Amino acid sequence: MILYDDGTLELLRGPLSVIRSGSNVLLGVYRTNNTVGNQAGMEFFLQDSGSAKQQYGSLMSEIVVNTNGSEKGKTVISNMDSGTLRATQTFWNDGYIDLFRASSTNFIEWGHGFKALDTGSNETYYGYNVMELIDSTNGSEDGQFDWDVIRAGTLQRVMKLEADGTLRLGLDTNNMRYVGSYISTRADHVNVINTGAETTIINFTVKGGIMDVDSHVIVKAHGYLTQNSATATNYALRIKVGGTTVYQDNFGGSHAQSATVKPWYMELRFYRSNQSSTTGRMVGFLAMQDTSAPTTGQGSITDDETLVNANIRAQGISWTFANDTAILVSIDMDQTQAASEFQLDGYTAEFAP
Repeated sequence: MILYDDGTLELLRGPLSVIRSGSNVLLGVYRTNNTVGNQAGMEFFLQDSGSAKQQYGSLMSEIVVNTNGSEKGKTVISNMDSGTLRATQTFWNDGYIDLFRASSTNFIEWGHGFKALDTGSNETYYGYNVMELIDSTNGSEDGQFDWDVIRAGTLQRVMKLEADGTLRLGLDTNNMRYVGSYISTRADHVNVINTGAETTIINFTVKGGIMDVDSHVIVKAHGYLTQNSATATNYALRIKVGGTTVYQDNFGGSHAQSATVKPWYMELRFYRSNQSSTTGRMVGFLAMQDTSAPTTGQGSITDDETLVNANIRAQGISWTFANDTAILVSIDMDQTQAASEFQLDGYTAEFAP
């Protein structure tokens, strides 16, 4: 239906109940159709540069569910975009709103703005909530949220929420500061038992670009060791950055045979070396307790029963901080032995800006 400014009415499809007054309704549009997907609404026409009539937009209500007593609908706003009419906003019955932009070009943006008046009564954008298309590859699409606010009269991007959950803040779009977050967590067990093969117990990736001069990646891990073989088992602890072993040491060979579980805890910190963009450092420790029994649980605090209390350090780590870099911790037993076991109970890897 088109109601022209000269008072003429054009019916595009119908039957329609056209114009009525009362109950604050000035214009009603009605179709005697109950098929899901059918629409009723208004279309808006203007002229193009050649004075030809073109449809520049529409406002439609559409049936989603037509079941008597539980009907659902949606309202669709369409706008002309590069010569094609497209549904750019959809308002669903449950309150959700879809915003659509017909493009698959990486780094395009769409969203909504917030306007108010300034002291000169000018309509002014005070902020934007923006979705940015990062990768449109089918099956591996990525996006990110961006937030802009006005500052000293200029809209500036102040926050980015990236596809992997990383949050960045700052006034300089090219030098935003990453906010602390968990890079990786694991709560399930990794058992190293009855094998002579190197076994990875911790494995995660530090995203390229997040490590500035003050940042740290902190790894906290815990578990237990059992050394109950007649022939002592040696364990090689290896820490790798970007596939290169930056720390290795052996332990366990001098531990007495015992069926008692020995709890252990390890903490590691990775950071940039003297503000270098290609060299890193690592410090940390591994602590392991012996077998004395408390009233309840494991490990007596009344005795000096530390079995291992080792400092861990690595300098001059080759690390290009602009690139994604894998960090890996492994255990390698020197014999296949079912009576010796090293277990990881869990770990967290946390980014601290």
